[in-house]
Amino acid sequence: MKVALVHDYLNQFGGGERVLEALAELFPHAPIYTALFDRDKIAAGSPLLAGCQVVTPYYGRVPFVHSIYKYLTFLYPLAFERFDLSGYDLVISSSANFAKGVKTQKGQVHISYIHTPPRFLYGFKTEESRRDKWYWQALLRPLDSWLRLWDFRAGQRPDVLVANSQTTAARIKKFYRREAQVIYPPVHIPDLLGDLAGYPSSDPEFACGEPAESAKGESRSTNGSLQARTISRATNSDTPGFFLVVSRLSEYKHVDIVIEAANYLKLPLKVVGTGKEAKTITALAGPTVEMLGFVPDDRLAELYQACQAVVCAVEDEDFGIVPVEAMAFGKPVIALRSGGFRETVVEGQTGVFFEKPTVASLAEVWRSFKTEAFDPQACRNQALKFSKERFQEEMRGLVARIW
Repeated sequence: MKVALVHDYLNQFGGGERVLEALAELFPHAPIYTALFDRDKIAAGSPLLAGCQVVTPYYGRVPFVHSIYKYLTFLYPLAFERFDLSGYDLVISSSANFAKGVKTQKGQVHISYIHTPPRFLYGFKTEESRRDKWYWQALLRPLDSWLRLWDFRAGQRPDVLVANSQTTAARIKKFYRREAQVIYPPVHIPDLLGDLAGYPSSDPEFACGEPAESAKGESRSTNGSLQARTISRATNSDTPGFFLVVSRLSEYKHVDIVIEAANYLKLPLKVVGTGKEAKTITALAGPTVEMLGFVPDDRLAELYQACQAVVCAVEDEDFGIVPVEAMAFGKPVIALRSGGFRETVVEGQTGVFFEKPTVASLAEVWRSFKTEAFDPQACRNQALKFSKERFQEEMRGLVARIW
């Protein structure tokens, strides 16, 4: 069986690329078709992907394109449609944007793993806010209308749609009018019985490495892996009892709400991450809040180990890796009852929910939160449900049934 893998972009290493890496392990001889490829950035996060055969459009090899690729959205649907995949029996696409739109022929099987329908097309908050500015709207509204029509047609092309969460499956049903099987994405679960070296971070918003991007005020570097020494280690600077936020500092991530709630309750909070709103959000920090910015891999693991709980306030998260990684370290989660958090956090067993993205709603729950009420092993067991081995087993079974 000849297999091809298709992925939106290979110019950073994060959660979507972790899925692609797990698929590449299943099909080691499959080439990868993608709109953009930056081998150096990918190699820092995944030597396996960097060593694969990668096929891109001609413009994907032009260096300066990587600095303006977000302005070339209208080109990507055409690029994926032009890929010639006629020589393959099985095509597996990994898509949060346009990769699902590749064209296949009779006798081929196309399975598309959907991280989410494109957030920017359907009113979900994103890192960029161009569509909120009046001077962009005149240009982007007609373009977005065309892209939504294309996206609907593209959503009908795969033979099978797989969603990364029930939240995403509901969006697929709403926007594409199709059912999708749910297979949760792979999260590396560290071995907490010994050395944790090599524990990889799976989320593009806080994956660790050299702080090249953070120096520019953007998101944390997305090309490394999280490493830890031992499960019990915490540095002398970590006062017991602090809470932790790990997130890009962007408006829609609602880190400001967490900081203001910590100020109000006078609770110790450490915030990891950088982003476009770093200056504004840092200005909100009171005396009990410590803004850590970029931290290296081993330090982030130590923070996970030493904290009381991790607080997540993102609205409409597609899946959400942060709560799972917190639980992998045996830590409970305080999360907004929204999006994929509702599927990963078990209320009363591995964490608690607050109802609205407001300071008052979070403070009400946070005030009565007791870390000792949660069993670290129960948190750990919940995280194990999202392991890479489980993901690969389910994908292998799906391919076998269809083929």
